[in-house]
Amino acid sequence: MVPENIMYYSLVPLGLGIILYVITHKKIFIIAGFGITFIAIGYLQYGIKDAAILGALYLIILLFLISRQRKRQREWEQHRAYYDATDYARSTGRTMEETENDLGKNGEYYLSQLLETLPGYKRLLYNCYLPKEDGTTTETDIIMLHETGIYIFESKNYSGWIFGSENDKNWTQTLSLGRNGVQKNHFYNPIWQNNNHIKYLKRLLIGHSNLPYYSFVVFGPNAVLKKIQIIHSRNNVVTTNNLLETLHSYIEKEVILTTEEIEAIYLILSSFSHVDERWQQEHIQQVLREPYHQ
Repeated sequence: MVPENIMYYSLVPLGLGIILYVITHKKIFIIAGFGITFIAIGYLQYGIKDAAILGALYLIILLFLISRQRKRQREWEQHRAYYDATDYARSTGRTMEETENDLGKNGEYYLSQLLETLPGYKRLLYNCYLPKEDGTTTETDIIMLHETGIYIFESKNYSGWIFGSENDKNWTQTLSLGRNGVQKNHFYNPIWQNNNHIKYLKRLLIGHSNLPYYSFVVFGPNAVLKKIQIIHSRNNVVTTNNLLETLHSYIEKEVILTTEEIEAIYLILSSFSHVDERWQQEHIQQVLREPYHQ
C-alpha cells in the first residue's frame, strides 16, 4: 500500500503542467504533466513492469496527439495562406481572424469568393463609402465592375425564414427556437437599401449613368426565402446557394465595357473604398443614429 502523501507528490507534475498551460497557453505542458503523473502512479501502485507498459501506452497516445496537432497546424497555415492571397484580404486589409469572427464580414468574404469564379473581365470593390448630398455617406458591401455592367451586392448573412416585399419598409427574419417557439427580427428593406446605394453610385459616376446597374440582395446559405415579393425585374433577391445560377443569365449578355473602361471606373471608386478608420467610424455612428436608413 502506497502512503497517501507519496501519491499526492505524484500529482505534482500534472499541477505544474496546468500552471504552465495557464501561463503559456501551450497544451503540451498539460499532456506532459499528465503523462508523468500517469506513469508515476502506475509505478507506485503496480511496480516498474506495469509502469513501463503505461509509459509505452502514454507515448503512443502522445505521438498520436502531436501528429494530429501538426496536421491541424498545417491545414490552418494553408487556410491562412489561401485567405491572405485573396483579393478580399488584399483589398480590405482584414485578417482572417477579423473576417471569420464577424458574421457580416464572413458573409462578404464568402460572397466575394463566389464572384471570383465568374467568367469575363471584372474588378471587385469592397465597402465603398459613397458621399451623399448632406455630407454623410452610404456604404456598399461589394461592387462588381463586369464587362456586362455594374453589379451592386448587399450581403445579408442571415439564417432562418425571410419574409418581405419590395414595397415594405421592414422585412422579417424568423428563427426557430425549438420548444420555445420562434423569434422574429425586423430589418430595413434591403432592396431599398441597395437601390439607395445605386442612386449615389450613379451620381458619383455621372459620366457612366447610362450603363446597366444591377441590384442583388444576397442572403446566407442557411436562409430560406419564404415569401419575397419582387415587383421590378432589376431587383434580385437570392441566397448564396442560387446566386451564380442567377448571375449567369446576366453575364452572358453583350459585352458593353472594355477592360480600359472597367479600370477607369475602378480607379474612381477605389479612393472611396480605401478609407481611413476615422471615416469608417463616422459612418458607423451615422448608421446608429438612423438604424433603418442608409
